[in-house]
Amino acid sequence: MQALDEEQIDLRAVLDLLRRKIWLILIVASAGMVVAAGAISAMPLRYTASALILVDTAGRDVLDGGRVQPSAGWDNARVESEVEILRSQPIMLEALERSDLQRDPSFQPMPGWGQRLSAIFGVGPGVAPTEAEKRDTAIERLRSALLVQRRGLTYVIAVNATADAPQLAARMANAVAEAHIALQTEDKERGIRMTLTLLEARLSQAASDLNSSKAALDIFLHRTLPLAAEREERPDAAQATAGGFHGELVSSDSIGQQDTGAGEAIVATDLPPTMLASFFALQESVELAQSNYRQLLKRTNELRLDAELQIADSRIIAAAALPSTPSSPSRRLLLALAFVACLGIGVGSAFANDALTGGFTSQEQMEATTGHPVLTSVPIEKMAPTGAASLADSVVLAPRAPFAEAMRHLQLGLDQTLGSGQGVIAGKVILVTSAMPREGKTTSALALARTYAQAGKRVILVEADLRTPELHRHLGETGHGGLVDFLLGDEGGGAQKPLVTADPMSGAWTILGAAGKENGAERLLAGRGFAALMDTARRHYDIILVDTPSVSLAADGAYLLRYADAVLVLVRHALTPQRSLLRSLTLLERANFAQVPIVLTLVASPNA
Repeated sequence: MQALDEEQIDLRAVLDLLRRKIWLILIVASAGMVVAAGAISAMPLRYTASALILVDTAGRDVLDGGRVQPSAGWDNARVESEVEILRSQPIMLEALERSDLQRDPSFQPMPGWGQRLSAIFGVGPGVAPTEAEKRDTAIERLRSALLVQRRGLTYVIAVNATADAPQLAARMANAVAEAHIALQTEDKERGIRMTLTLLEARLSQAASDLNSSKAALDIFLHRTLPLAAEREERPDAAQATAGGFHGELVSSDSIGQQDTGAGEAIVATDLPPTMLASFFALQESVELAQSNYRQLLKRTNELRLDAELQIADSRIIAAAALPSTPSSPSRRLLLALAFVACLGIGVGSAFANDALTGGFTSQEQMEATTGHPVLTSVPIEKMAPTGAASLADSVVLAPRAPFAEAMRHLQLGLDQTLGSGQGVIAGKVILVTSAMPREGKTTSALALARTYAQAGKRVILVEADLRTPELHRHLGETGHGGLVDFLLGDEGGGAQKPLVTADPMSGAWTILGAAGKENGAERLLAGRGFAALMDTARRHYDIILVDTPSVSLAADGAYLLRYADAVLVLVRHALTPQRSLLRSLTLLERANFAQVPIVLTLVASPNA
């Protein structure tokens, strides 16, 4: 379909095209929906199961046992990190081992085309996949079946698993969630054990430092106390004080008491300041080593207890249950999309069909395409008036009907074409033809003849369509020889039946045709008899209308063109293919040596 204005879209023309092609659209859309419905019903069902994990971002510090108050940025980073960890390969491996998914047939490697062909034709032994290939395939299948995502801005992570069976979907989701919790717990325990190993090494070093500090103080006291006793003349005190510092390192409780007693004894003596300073330095070293040892020992005992009671920072708040309904495909949604797509294809098919084989939908379009003037548009009524044998009777029975008005416009256009606008018309021959059959040329020719008769013109309608004569049916008469008998009688024997009959409704004259049997129709029309008939008609009638066969079916119009003063080509609205009309006009123009005017008329339904 060509638009009236190439830069604008004629909405009315588009709607008219859709109305005319509605059956094509429905057929294409229905066929597409049948195919789409079959394809959708054949699609395998997929089930999705979801396990929910809550992330506790306020974890414990294993060094001091306190709660860490994280910031909002830390919370988001922690949750997003957990999402990425859930997608990692260690989690996939742990999930496969815990649930034994690797043995499931859907996780087994599929043989390649080479192996399949070898198995079919028995060419060579099949190569079994290695354990590494099996593991990598299972990991890839599990990862492709998972969708791990955070629920909005919450601390909840959803582990979604999709499979062909609901049991397998729930099994995969729970396996991944449990693997994450287990690995998180093991990771925390591993961290505590590593810290405990470091603390135990530090505790051993602290015990060694304490022994060394105590030994240094012991030696100092053994050397210093006897000297202090001699200066104070108290040998018994020196012996009593020094006796308590012999032997190995004692318990932590007795160390403080002995150091206190020794310190009091040293301070009570009259020793030099340098010796007193050395004593206090050694005593401070012992106390520091003792305090460090006690703290490390306490923390080591706490870590040993934490290692046995460690839990993960995340926990499963909702295990995956068996899904009761499939998650995909969404058949209702797919059918709705398929309906829209098929409807679009149907509309596209209508436009494509109209572009390839479509006809004309407006007078302007037809003039722009053919280059010939279009006189008017004739509306074809669906029903003839009551009591009418043909739609052509509307000219007489319903003179105000749109069809009758269109015929008067057509008469005016033809008069202007024949008389150059001066109204001088006498003995003019008008050929009425069409590009394709059944386009209303006989009906229009009879109606036009009656219109001329009502205008007071002497008019005769000659039915030169000897191949498919139909004028007698419109007049309500039985077919008889008519024109064929006249032409045959002229050539070999005389006519037996009247040639000219009057139309009782309008006073127009008609010559009925009949199918030729002995000679070809084109031979009869090209003979001397028909030429004599046309000469006689020119002398006695103002208008001679000649109903000729369709140009695309017969070459009769080319023989009759030499008698014509104008050619009226009828074109059916939206039904006559553009190519057919252009081809018919080309044939007429090639035979139109006298440059006879060729005008067009668009025959349309009333609502077109």
